[in-house]
Amino acid sequence: MERKLTLAFVAVLAGVIVVTCLFMVHNPINAERAVLNTTLANIGPVEAGFAKQEADTETLQQKLAAKPQLWKELLPPPEPPKPAPPAPPKLEDMAKDLNFGRQQVGGKVKVTKGGDKKGSFVGVGDIVNGLTVKEISKTAVILSLEWQGQELTISRERK
Repeated sequence: MERKLTLAFVAVLAGVIVVTCLFMVHNPINAERAVLNTTLANIGPVEAGFAKQEADTETLQQKLAAKPQLWKELLPPPEPPKPAPPAPPKLEDMAKDLNFGRQQVGGKVKVTKGGDKKGSFVGVGDIVNGLTVKEISKTAVILSLEWQGQELTISRERK
């Protein structure tokens, strides 16, 4: 069986080699190439006669100047850039002088502002330095600010 397959493979290989050699010797494109080379050799330059005309540049210039739409831009200039949106307020700066103490009476916690030693008590909903007290926990006070439909928050530690 293997011997038959080997002989068949060798026969096919020999056939492919013979066909390749025949095409190398007798290439059908060679005849077309010869016809093309003959045709290209027979082509010569052609004289194209154009009558030379003198252009009246003054008249052309006046015609062009009379058409204002010709000089209008094809695309309109780009729109100026939109102004940058306003930056949100810096809550850190607003709350930097606020110190919340551990002292608490009911729902209110003691807050001192800047150099104020005495301080005052504030509860949820009270406003301190423009910030609203949102939540009071044992370790921190959360302050909020309504800005352009957003609620900005900052947490300050109780000391």
